[in-house]
This record gives sequence, C-alpha cells and structure tokens, in this order.
Amino acid sequence: MMPKKAESGSTTIDLLDYLFGPGERDEHTDPHLVAAWDPDLPCPARTPDRITRADLALLLDAPVRALRGPRPEEHVWHVSVRNHADDRLLSDTEWAGVAAEMVHAASIAAHGDEQACR
Repeated sequence: MMPKKAESGSTTIDLLDYLFGPGERDEHTDPHLVAAWDPDLPCPARTPDRITRADLALLLDAPVRALRGPRPEEHVWHVSVRNHADDRLLSDTEWAGVAAEMVHAASIAAHGDEQACR
C-alpha cells in the first residue's frame, strides 16, 4: 500500500465530486463505496437513483452540523491509498479492510468503535 499525504478541508461535496468524477488525470476508474459506517449505505456511483452525491454529503456532514457550539473549520479528511502497479488487485472487502486500518492508524476511528467518524 502506498498512502499519499492526507488532505483536510471543509467541503464534503467538493471532495465527493472529485472522488466520483474522472479525476485530474482520468485515474478514477469504477469509483464506488467499499466501506461506510452503515453497511447498507447505497453508492451514488452505482445507484444514483437511491442516493446522490449531495445526499451523501448531507449524511456525512450531519454529525458536524448537529454540534452545539463551535464546529471544526476543517472536518473533511482525505487520504489516497493505492496498490503498486505490480501488486494484485484487491477485492472490495480487502479495500474495506485497508480503509478501516487507515482510519484506525490515524486515530480517527478505533477498530469496533461504531460511534466514530463517518
């Protein structure tokens, strides 16, 4: 696995538009959800009739919007992880495990913490 420098920001919809779009150099092929806080969350790339990117952004931002008092200015965290070109392709289940390890290692969501980040 090769992680890229993590970025933070405040605009969830802009990040989703980038991630589900073609990318800056057409590197996004078959973008879709592989893990989420809700295992039944529909994917806007595969089922746009069930959920749009804007709908997903609202769900992701809901805990921040529900805060009483000051909200963090930059509540969006994005890190890119990819296989080396010589590595085998991973299944969605394996990528979900990678995602869980990344947010655990970054102290964003401990393993098994169902109240952690979205």
